[in-house]
Parts: sequence; structure tokens; C-alpha cells
Amino acid sequence: MQSKYAVVIVTFQPDIERVVGNVRELQRQGFYVVIVDNFSDSIAEIRERSGCDKLVELPENKGIAAALNAGMRAAVENGAQWTLSLDQDTMVAENLLEEYKKYLGLPEAGALCPAVEKRGEGIVGSLSKKVEVVKKCPTAGFFISTEAWNKVGEYDEWMFIDYVDYDIETRLRKAGYKIYRINTTRIIQELGKLSVNKFFYGIGKLLHVKKLCNFATTYNHSPFRNYYFVRNGLYYINKHRDFLNVRGEYNFLIKWETKKLLLEKHRIANLRALIRGVRDYKRKKKGR
Repeated sequence: MQSKYAVVIVTFQPDIERVVGNVRELQRQGFYVVIVDNFSDSIAEIRERSGCDKLVELPENKGIAAALNAGMRAAVENGAQWTLSLDQDTMVAENLLEEYKKYLGLPEAGALCPAVEKRGEGIVGSLSKKVEVVKKCPTAGFFISTEAWNKVGEYDEWMFIDYVDYDIETRLRKAGYKIYRINTTRIIQELGKLSVNKFFYGIGKLLHVKKLCNFATTYNHSPFRNYYFVRNGLYYINKHRDFLNVRGEYNFLIKWETKKLLLEKHRIANLRALIRGVRDYKRKKKGR
């Protein structure tokens, strides 16, 4: 079945029940559903139960960028003009495609994204506006024009994971495209294991300092992920330093690492991951 609208779901050791539910909902909305599996142990069950329109099985875990590229190629081969990317555990609103279709003709639209409801945190997005131009958004819910993807090039497989979304979004903006957030629809996403430091949050509430309250919120990603966040963050900043607010990007990275080292449990492991990330960036080590 050919469709102008496709979705790429990248899986790795997924909750199969959630995957099945998401596939059914996305097909109901009119998406051609491509699953790209990054060498899961449960591939036989995914093959048997997912119900997707196309399953791409990678022979090893090549990371999110390589998986997205494989999925995009499969979507394009099926005639997709716009392709959505989703994490395996992200849930979409029932009106996602319906709302996206209303805004495909916006000026210089290279991609659309939804408001994001983070489990435990609420909605990210100014719901007082139906549509707004943004610089960055998560991979999950990112609806990219095939024409734009062909123009700016594939997802950067140097990165393996983390900053993959920021990189292609920056390349879109460099090429003159705009990214629109459609606040009349949403996805529900869980970022790591949410925790809130009561001390810093309490002080922030007492003094009415929102930044301090935000600082108190951490996601407890593994040191494994932190390595890629540091290494790829440095790579991303250097790759686009002619276009980015370099100081702002470094400040974001420093703030993120400071939170991990001060507020999360695995401080020593995260410090080691940080050091390895800086070292391997300098060595130009790429991929996994």
C-alpha cells in the first residue's frame, strides 16, 4: 500500500505490547508504518506480532541515525512525501496526522513537530499559539519532508545516538527551511527516569526562581548515554559553529553535566563517561 505519509519506528528490545498498540493507531490515522529494528533479541516476536507494513532488520545495533536512514529509504521507496520518526515507547495523539496535514503548506516548511507531554512534567509548548517556529525538537514526532531530507542529506551516522535530531534540524535551518511546532496535537514521551531534587526544587519554589526548579529535575540517563551526549555535543557544536550560538550551546552542555554530577546517583561513572566523551571527540572516534 503506497501512502504519502509514513512513520519510522526504531526499536531495540521494545515493549512489544506498546509497539503493537502504536502501530495500530498509526495505521488507523493513515500512516505507512516502517519498523527498523536495531538487532533486538525479540526480533521473532516483532516479526510475528507488530503488524507493521514494512520491517527492516539490521544485522547489528548501528544506532539511531543509521536506523532512521534505513527507515527513511524504505518510506521513500513506498512513495512517502512526509515521514514521521518515533521512539518505540512514544505515544501519539489520535489527531496527529489530521493536524499535521493542515500545515504542510506553511512557508518554507521543512518539518513539523508536536507539543510534547513529558510524563511527570506536563506539556512543553506554548499552547496559547496554534503554530510557532522552533529551532529544535525531539526525534519523536518529527515529521520531515522527503524533499527537504533529500536536500540536506541523511541523518549523521557519526553520532550513533544523541544530538542526531539537533543536527538534522540545524541543517534544515541552514538550508532555509523552517521547523513548525503544531501545538494542536501532541506526543507523550518519557525521557529517562525522572527525578526531582527536593532541596534545589524547594529553594526554587520559595524564591520563585523557575530556572532553579528546572535545574532540580534530572532524567538519570545511564553513563553509557552520557558518553554519547558529551562526545556528540562537542562534535555538533564544532560542526555548526558558524551558525549556532556557540556560547549558549556550551552553557547548555555544561549545565546538563553539572546536574548529572551533582544530583544523580552514578556520579563517578558519569564523570568517567564525560572524560571519555571529551577524549574520544578529540580523537575523532565515531559511531558506537
